Formats: sequence, C-alpha cells, structure tokens
Amino acid sequence: MPDGARFAGFVAEQWRPLLATAYLLTGAEAPAADLVTRALDRARPAVHRLPADADESARHEVALRGLVRAHLGRGRWPVRGDGLITGVAPDAWWVSPADAESARRTSAALDRLDRAQRLALVLRHHENLDPTQVGRLLAVDDPAGLLVAAEREVGDPAQLPDGLEVMAARCTPRVLTDETARAGADAHRRSRRRRWGAALAAVLALVAAGVVLPDPSASPDAVAAGAATSRPPEPRSPVPEPEFTLTEFGEVYGRTRGPLATDETLLAGALARDVDDYGYLGSSGAGTERRVAYAGDVGGTRWVLVVSRGAQQLEGVWLRGPAGAAAEQLEPVYGTSLAPDGSTAVVDQGPDGYTALVLAAPGDQVAVSDGLDVAPDGTVSRSYRQLTSDDGVATGAVDRPTGEGVRYTVTRDGRTSGPQYVTSVSGVPVADLAVGAPRSGTAVSPDTLSWPVQQVLSVTGWALADVDVSVLGSGPFPAEEGLLAEAAVVAVTLPGGAIVTVGTWRTSRQSSSSSGTCASAVHPAGTDLATLAVATRCPAYPNSGTVSESSLVLTAVPPGGQTGAVTVGRREPVTFTLEAGWGTVLDRASLVDLVTVDGQVVPLAVPEDDVLTG
Repeated sequence: MPDGARFAGFVAEQWRPLLATAYLLTGAEAPAADLVTRALDRARPAVHRLPADADESARHEVALRGLVRAHLGRGRWPVRGDGLITGVAPDAWWVSPADAESARRTSAALDRLDRAQRLALVLRHHENLDPTQVGRLLAVDDPAGLLVAAEREVGDPAQLPDGLEVMAARCTPRVLTDETARAGADAHRRSRRRRWGAALAAVLALVAAGVVLPDPSASPDAVAAGAATSRPPEPRSPVPEPEFTLTEFGEVYGRTRGPLATDETLLAGALARDVDDYGYLGSSGAGTERRVAYAGDVGGTRWVLVVSRGAQQLEGVWLRGPAGAAAEQLEPVYGTSLAPDGSTAVVDQGPDGYTALVLAAPGDQVAVSDGLDVAPDGTVSRSYRQLTSDDGVATGAVDRPTGEGVRYTVTRDGRTSGPQYVTSVSGVPVADLAVGAPRSGTAVSPDTLSWPVQQVLSVTGWALADVDVSVLGSGPFPAEEGLLAEAAVVAVTLPGGAIVTVGTWRTSRQSSSSSGTCASAVHPAGTDLATLAVATRCPAYPNSGTVSESSLVLTAVPPGGQTGAVTVGRREPVTFTLEAGWGTVLDRASLVDLVTVDGQVVPLAVPEDDVLTG
C-alpha cells in the first residue's frame, strides 16, 4: 500500500478514539482537535515503520505515543489547570445530572494535577493502560509512583473512569472529519518544514554576511562578546490565542444589576451564603473575591447570581427561591454555567409558565429559542426571537410546555455566538411513561425506556403529554459478570407527526446503575413503525477499554430478521444473531459504518451526525 494511502487509513481509524483523550488533556474542543492533528503528524514516521500485519492495539499505541509527544511538547493553548474542562456548553443532552455532577467533581480534582500526572491518569483510567504501559509512553522510571501520587490528589480513583467518560462525552466528533484530520496533520508537517527551512535560511544568511555564530563549547564570556557583534532581531509579538476561561469580572459581572441591586440586606446575605459544599465557588479564603452580579424577581422567582474570582477563573452560582424570599431561604441551582463570552442564563417555571432570564453585557443583543423545531418532513432547525434587553438583562416567556430545550445567542460587535445552553431548574418528568410491548426483542425495565424519552423531550422542549412513545426493539446485551445490561430503541412521535428514533442502554448492580443515550435519527410524518428498520451507535458504553473499544451498536428490524452483520471500513464483517428482530454488537462499535440484516442495509445513526444535540 502506498505510504500516503496507509497514513490516510491510519488517520481515519485513530482520530476519533484520540479526540476524547485529547479533550480530557486540553479542556476544550478546539485545542483537542488541534492536539489530535499534531499527534497524528508526530505518529507519521512510526506509521510507515509498522509491519503490514500490525494489529489494532499496535496501531493505537503508535497513535497514543504521538499524542503524548505532541502534548508534552505543546505550549500553545492557555487552558487553566492544563486541561480543566472550561468554556464549553453544559453536558451533552444524553448525560444524566448525577453523571454530570460526577464529571464536574472529577474535573475539579484533575485541575490540581500537573501535566504529567494528568496525562498518566487519563492514560490509566480512560485508555485503560496498565502502569507499565503508562511508564513506557511517558518514559518515566516509576509510573506506579506517579500514578499513586496523582490518585492521592483526586481522592477515590474508582470514580475516575465514569467521571472521565462523561467529561469525554462533552466533545462532539463533528469537530473533525477524516478529511480535516488528515489536512490538519499535513498542515503541521508543512509548518515544521517551514520552521526548519527558515532556521536553515537564517544560518546561511548569517554565514554569507560574515557573522560568526557562537561556539557552543566557548566560555560564557566569549559567547557574550560574540553576541554583541550583531544586533538581535526584535522579538515578535505573540499571536493571541483563544480564551477558554473567564478570569475577570468584566462588564457582565463587575457590578450588581437587576431590580434588587440596591437591596443591601439581600446582597450581603447572598455573599455570606456557604455554597462551597456544592462545588461551584471554590474556596472563599485568601485570593478569592465574590460579587453579586444580579438580584431580582422574575416570573414569580427570586434570582441572585453570586460570582467568585479565584486564582484561575470565574465561577458562579444562581440562588433561587420564591419572589420576596430572604437570602438564607434561597437554594443553589445545580449546573450554573458562565459562557465564554461572559453571558449566563437560567429558565424556570413560575405561576405563568416558563421564563428565561439572560445576563449579558450592556449593548448586547439577545435572542432566545424555545427548543429544536422538528418539521413534519423531518427537517430539524432552531428559530430565534429577539428579546428586549435593559442594561444587558433580557427576559422572555418560553413558548413550550417545558424549559429544557431553551438556547440563546448573544450578538456583540456584529458577531453572533453559537447556541448557548441555559441552566434549567425544573427538568422533564417522565414518571407517567406507559408503553406497550416491544415490536422486536424482549421487554426491558421501565427505567431503561424512560431515559431516552426524557432526552428527546429535553432537547425539543415538549412534555410527555405532547408525544406518543413506542418501543421498536429491546432486550439484554452482553456485559461483565454480575452486571445487568439492557438496551432499547424507542420511537417518539412529536407534534406535527415527525418521528425520532433513539437508542439507549442501562447497566445496573445491586447498589448502582448507569445509563446513556445512543445516536438518534429523524423520520418524516407517516413513517410506518411496523416496518421501520433502524440501527444506532452508542457513543460511550461504560465498559473496560477505551471509549471506542467499548461502544455498542443496537439493531431493531421487524420480527423475522435472522442474521445481522456490522462492517468497519473494508474489514471482514462481524456477524450477529437477531432474536425476534433485535440484535446487539459490542465490538469496536464506534468504527462501525455499515449494518446489514439478511443482506439488506439498515440505516445506521451515528453520534457525529446526530441532529438532536443542540
């Protein structure tokens, strides 16, 4: 195989599993994508030296070695704590609040580590490498000691795999494609060649001009004397890099706004609240400063925003209660998020329905969307309406039965942000979910079915009473001993008739459980559920190994299908047996690009093309 084609295949195979790891190391999607492309470039020489029959683990080790070299040699991205997950939207819509809280605590713990410690923990607990493999990649003599010291800093290492998994799920694969990953790696290669070429040209120019370069073996005095014979070039101004954290109060948080901005008793009481136990404002000791950025009654709810500035970044927490409540009666809101542009927003249900409150900078234009719009033909979009702002504060009623699907944008200096997530308080209740028997497979527990329905409602803003729910297929799937594992594909018919199909998995033991949502697909109104065949790929099934090694493919076809097969690129298909039209595969599923049943192609929904992630 030509070297170019071989490297292209390596890139296509490795960039997805590398992306999640890079995200855990860098803390945001843009630098993660950059790190992946640099890692692929660093791995290029080793790829060409790999034997033609090198197995998948050998190829992935080469990719990881490139990632380690690129990461330890980097210096570009000003990410606090060398990798804390900051400046990004809240968790993906398939992440449960409990898992999101676990990820937040894990992120805060990892922020206390240095770069080598963090890299070691990510390799050990996310890539599932043993200490010897970690030591070989990091070139350290005592990897066990490094890991022990790092694990001592983060507390309970048993919680790390789950926390890291949810953190990694925040990074969407759509930030790269096979083509852009290859182009990025090639660009880094050209950049290195230009740097070496420029350095060589500079040396040749100095020689041609008669300038004698200092001898590295010469004495310091001689070197200084030689350097004095020529004028050094003026230093270049550094190129500004993207900011992924908020470090100053700025226009948004520099003063108190809102109808109750002059209520000194309320403000003092809010600042005195002990919210450290919730993990939002960090230490209140030396080096930190707290301010109340907003205080007011909106839609029957009293809102107070407390913001803290520590050594690394701003953190905030909304306090809420009934209108007129005293500071000590207000409760912290889980998941308060400060957007990279400095704005923040909340939505809650009051006597007159749901109301959104957005805090932006004076002069910003704020627009709000009530939820994803799914047209009868299956087209998915978002429509926004402008809100009237007063001193950068905008409020507006939500025209959906819940507030979970609300997003907002901020236009500043002629530039409009992407959709920003809103901190929601009320959630979407699905306790009354009642469905019939599955069309295919065998019945599973109601807890397994409720999670994907809740996620579809959350992103669209509809309530359970507005939709119809059917189970296309369900049943158990293979898991480690002692673990009950179930999966399902449900169909949610939305107002207007369009149908969303989405997969889900759930694992449980006696004392704990985990669940997740797989990729969704949208079908036009009138689609016949009795004959609909679907397959879906799950982005992060929590099993041993890397995320890409432990994902899951679910297939639901009308009863009667016998033999299924999944294909990864041009490899030999992996076959599986369907029971009453239901089948599962747990075999490098994140790379699966084709599913067939009895020779017929089944449409496959994949996370990177999921339209219901906004």
